[in-house]
Amino acid sequence: DELLHVKSSTSLKPVLKIENTNDDHLNPQINLVKNTANAANNDYVGQVDFDGTNSSGTIKTYGRIQAQAKDVANTSEDGRVYIASMKDGTLDETLNVVSGKIGIGDSSPNEKLVVSDNTASEFASVIKNTHASGAGLKVIGGSGSQYSFIVRDKDDSNDNLVVTGEGKVAIGTTTTSANILTGITTGGNSSNIYLGATGTGNAELVLDASNGDFAGSDYYMLRQLNTLDVEHWLGTSGDHIFKTSAGTERMRISSAGNVGIGTDSPAPTSAGRKALHVKDTS
Repeated sequence: DELLHVKSSTSLKPVLKIENTNDDHLNPQINLVKNTANAANNDYVGQVDFDGTNSSGTIKTYGRIQAQAKDVANTSEDGRVYIASMKDGTLDETLNVVSGKIGIGDSSPNEKLVVSDNTASEFASVIKNTHASGAGLKVIGGSGSQYSFIVRDKDDSNDNLVVTGEGKVAIGTTTTSANILTGITTGGNSSNIYLGATGTGNAELVLDASNGDFAGSDYYMLRQLNTLDVEHWLGTSGDHIFKTSAGTERMRISSAGNVGIGTDSPAPTSAGRKALHVKDTS
């Protein structure tokens, strides 16, 4: 029933060419128009199919571009354009542009970009840059306590990872009261942080409340050596202090190596010796 049928048996033909030779910035165009007095929401208004034969000689549509009028109300019109490709014998509407939003695997995206999948053992998306000096993903957004980045569960009901605009990170909770807050659990579940080293290095936790550069000798480090020994490493100043009962100091190891229990000023009684000073404050 074609009104226009252009056919050729020659390779790379027929070619349909539409040319504009004007010197302005405007281009030639093709208009597909559905003109009806009974326009309704979700009417399809244009379609381009890419057909070919399969192994049995049957004509199949391997690709499609189609437009749809989602909302035909005057002054509030919305549209949808999708690109479909053949997948396992069925046209799959992979890319959808709906009312200014993009859905990949989602025909009704509710955000500017939604990538959705329901396939086992596959990632919904992969961002790849294989250049030696390339970068991966850059997220710009959020201010103060507003979220810049969120990782949620598959039901879109629980926040597993939150990064705020002020640089705070929450793992397993949305309460970003600290720069990094992790492991809020309920019931009989444990809260864990694992630091591992599989080579000849150490597993280390480093804290720096001096200038935050984690360099020099003004930071604290708790580490397990590759020999399996455990070290509490402190810089050139500062004491190891052990507190209980709402912050009451119980024991102190001074930077000079003196140990005090019940006192915050352990000192040797004679030169050349280290002190073990035990004081009863009861």
